[in-house]
Amino acid sequence: NNIGVVNDGTNGLAIKLAKELTGISSITNTAGGGKLTLSETDNSVSVNGGRITHLGDATADTDAVNYKQLKALNKGQGIDVDKWKDAILPTISFFSGSTGTGANYKQGNTEEQFDLSKLAFDFGDGLKVEKQSKDGKQIAHITLDKDALKNDPNFKGAKGDDGAAGAAGADGADGQSAYEVWKALPGNDAKTQDDFLAALKGAKGDKGDKGDKGDKGEKGDAGNGNGGNGNGGNGAEIKVAVTDDVVLDKDNLSKEEVVSNKGALSIKVGKNLNAKTVMNGNDKQLVISTTPEIKVDKVTVGNITLNQSGLTVKEGADVNINMGGNQIHNIKAGTAPTDAVNVSQLAKVEESLSTRIDSVEKAASGGTASAMASASLPQAYVPGKSMVSLAGASYDKSSSMAVGLSSISDNGKWIIKGNINANTEKKFGIGVGVGYQW
Repeated sequence: NNIGVVNDGTNGLAIKLAKELTGISSITNTAGGGKLTLSETDNSVSVNGGRITHLGDATADTDAVNYKQLKALNKGQGIDVDKWKDAILPTISFFSGSTGTGANYKQGNTEEQFDLSKLAFDFGDGLKVEKQSKDGKQIAHITLDKDALKNDPNFKGAKGDDGAAGAAGADGADGQSAYEVWKALPGNDAKTQDDFLAALKGAKGDKGDKGDKGDKGEKGDAGNGNGGNGNGGNGAEIKVAVTDDVVLDKDNLSKEEVVSNKGALSIKVGKNLNAKTVMNGNDKQLVISTTPEIKVDKVTVGNITLNQSGLTVKEGADVNINMGGNQIHNIKAGTAPTDAVNVSQLAKVEESLSTRIDSVEKAASGGTASAMASASLPQAYVPGKSMVSLAGASYDKSSSMAVGLSSISDNGKWIIKGNINANTEKKFGIGVGVGYQW
């Protein structure tokens, strides 16, 4: 099939190879030369260890590459770091002296430049950020927040010098006496100065404190032989006539009758007792009772002691107070860990806790809005391309804005991105990430 016989034009025949050879398994050069093998099954060509020389640079995806292109690929995997480092790791410039806003914005002089991978922001109270555009660039314009600073005592200037004295004002009208002012009030035109003086008298004052206890009264006269009819006052001494000797002790204090032959028996009543004699038929009786108001230095009942220092319960004792559903009033604010607290203290704690919860809730809403804005930033997806993106988000009553920058290397393996965000709770955030994919 590869050899044909043709007329040579001279009435002769010529044997020639076909222009398109088929079924060839190998082609060999001169003796000792290289051998080219052609596969009949997998459409491949083998040079059997030889070289293919003078091969041009590949341009299409299916072209064979030459050694020159292979060496370029081996050097830095095809990436010129010096050429692309500014695109992969860009710097951020900060300017000072900027003026104006919007169309009147004028950029100041460059102050500092930072690598994005090493940049961190720390904004304090009193700062605000505005987005400005200049020559196709997005610029964060940071200025003082006048509204936040005007009430800050740390930013308050020193007291100024006294101003010059003002011009003298016109003479005022003649003053009036207190009586004349009172007389001019509605309903007082017909009243006299005596009425005015009576009106000056204040309202009745509060009741004064109880006075000190008076001196002890003189000793009373002795009663008659039958005991008398006199009443003994608080702390008084009562005499009762008796006929026989008697000793007052624990054995006879409960007897119905006490007698003595030495005359009158004196019974001295303490300050918290009252005593009086009363007729019971033909007999007279001495009645001793407590006063309506008892004053003592200390009262002890079981494990409870009441004195001028207060109510004390013995340590370890189990004592319960049943108020029967009633309230305890006029409790002083507790100071020690084991003190009781009053409603005022409880209300302050409730108010403080509510304020802190509201503050945490606002901060959480602001953080959520910032996270949503950062997550909404688009990023570059084509190798060798970079993207600047802007996103916003709102959560609950808080809002946030985010600015992002992303870049992909030429071979699509390295991806770097970063973002800056700020929310309405005056909080700022920054994030940077880098990735390698294979």
